[in-house]
Amino acid sequence: NSPVPIEQDPMFIVAVLLLAVPTVLVSTWLTLRYSLVYFIAFDEPGLGVMATIRQSVLMMKGQKMKLFFLGLSIIGWFVLGLLAFFIGLSRF
Repeated sequence: NSPVPIEQDPMFIVAVLLLAVPTVLVSTWLTLRYSLVYFIAFDEPGLGVMATIRQSVLMMKGQKMKLFFLGLSIIGWFVLGLLAFFIGLSRF
């Protein structure tokens, strides 16, 4: 009776899922919160790093859900584009 590899242990899988969900939620929130940093830095190159980050946080206050749903709405167009690309490759 050989031991079960750790990757197949049900408790390992549950632990990975329990750690993955909060990680994805926090990283999505941070990505949305700081999503305007690049654009602010481009528009105002004299602004310091911390001021740029603060400006992004202020501009995204109350707008994160709008940006999140905008990103979700684009997924359909992405899938449609992939389908169009793979149609041309179907005979190979």
